[in-house]
Amino acid sequence: MHNGTVADFAKIRSDMTSLMAYDAYLNIRGTTDTEHLAALYVTFLTSYGSEASWQKEYTLKAMKSALVRTVTCVMEMQRKSLGSKATPNGLNLCATDGRKLVACRFRNHVSEQPASLYWSDDAGTTLNRKFSNGGGNETGALYSSGRTGKHVIVASEPTTKVDREWTLINKNHLIIVDQKGAAHHERLVYDAGLNAGDPGVDADGDVNVDAVV
Repeated sequence: MHNGTVADFAKIRSDMTSLMAYDAYLNIRGTTDTEHLAALYVTFLTSYGSEASWQKEYTLKAMKSALVRTVTCVMEMQRKSLGSKATPNGLNLCATDGRKLVACRFRNHVSEQPASLYWSDDAGTTLNRKFSNGGGNETGALYSSGRTGKHVIVASEPTTKVDREWTLINKNHLIIVDQKGAAHHERLVYDAGLNAGDPGVDADGDVNVDAVV
C-alpha cells in the first residue's frame, strides 16, 4: 500500500528500475510510482530474488529493513539527481503477508506533515456491528470482542466513529506488528541531509544520523 507521491518521479524512475531485480521489474504493468515502490520493496525483501522467492515467508526484521531501505533509496536518488531542488515525498507505506505487518507515515521535510495514517487493534469489533437506522448510531453487536479476535487495522482515516479506537502514527515513524498481533512504534531513522527544504535537521529539530535498518 502507498498513499502519497514520490516527488519528481519521472526524473528518478530510470534510477529506480536500475536497482530492481529482473522479475520484480517485469511485474510492473503500469506507470505509477506505487508500482515502482512495490517492485523496489520486493527486490530488497528478497535480496534480488526471482519470482519463486516471492512465495517465501520473511521475518519481520527483513520486512522492516526492506521498507526503510526503499524509503531511503528514493531520497538518495532524488538528492543525487536533483540536489537542493529535491522536493519532499509523501511515503505512507504498508506491507503485510497476512500474519505480520510493517507500515510507515513519512515525509522528508522539517515542518510539513505526511498524510494521516492510523492504526487500531480493537476497531474490528465496532466494524462488526449493525447500523440499524441506516448509517447513524452503531448498535447491536453481531460478535463479541472475543469472537472478533486479535487484529490490527491500518487505515488512512478512522473507519469507525469511536475516536478512542484509533491512534495516529507519528510523523516519520513505523508501526510494526508481529504474528501474535502485538504492535509497537519505532522512529524511522534516516540521514537528515536527505530532507527537502532544510537538510541536516529532522522534524524534531535534532541533527540526525545515517539510516539504521
